[in-house]
Amino acid sequence: MYTQAFKEAVAYCKANNLFVGYGNPNGKVLVIGKEAAHIGKEETTENLEKKKKELFQSNVSQWEHILSTNEVPNYDGQHPFSHKNPLYAYLNQYNSWDKSKKGGTSRTYLSYEKLYEQLFLQGEKLEEINFQKEFFITEFSDYPTKESYKNEDIEALRKQSIEERKPLFAMPFFKEFPIVIVAAGDYPRRYQIDLEQTFNVKWEEKPIEIGNKNWYNLHFSKDNKRILIHTRQLSNGVSNKLITAIANEAKKFLK
Repeated sequence: MYTQAFKEAVAYCKANNLFVGYGNPNGKVLVIGKEAAHIGKEETTENLEKKKKELFQSNVSQWEHILSTNEVPNYDGQHPFSHKNPLYAYLNQYNSWDKSKKGGTSRTYLSYEKLYEQLFLQGEKLEEINFQKEFFITEFSDYPTKESYKNEDIEALRKQSIEERKPLFAMPFFKEFPIVIVAAGDYPRRYQIDLEQTFNVKWEEKPIEIGNKNWYNLHFSKDNKRILIHTRQLSNGVSNKLITAIANEAKKFLK
């Protein structure tokens, strides 16, 4: 059910105190964001360290349990709003950012859901989000704070986390996906993340502008079986044109 490459990635994360991710490790799409914004600006570095440890330990232990039982995921049933089981993290939240509507979801997850619906459902909008069925989600940094938090101590922790995670992304598991979406804006440039070397792809060297800060870059594997699309963070200000353009590029790599 789960590939040896994924098992090795989980073992590496356990040995190195790293967060693994959420969603379906056997899905078709890998999404890598900046970091998960679990903690607000007012929190201290001590609280960040504590939260990071809690998230890592919970995530890795859950994946170890899933691997030990060879749990077969069922994405068509109802699941509680919880991130404890990473297979179903935040699944079935209402497909709206309006939290008053049955517990709506984040704007980032709305973008992921739109991509999922265009890639796999011919654009049909679901009442509840279900992108986890085909998406595996992880982050360049596993410090759970908002990127906009301009604090020197937090920035040092972020840099350290990104450096620690670079060898993880070079592992074979992250090359098993035919579609990789790096939704991290300027992080590759700012933190010297070599997308070409890490994911064994080649950049076309011509950014595609969709307008109003919406853009993407295309990268392809040598055998042309994998695509990596580097774009902005898929949160506020994302245009539907950008989502459609990314989906149209990615569709070509679905078998």
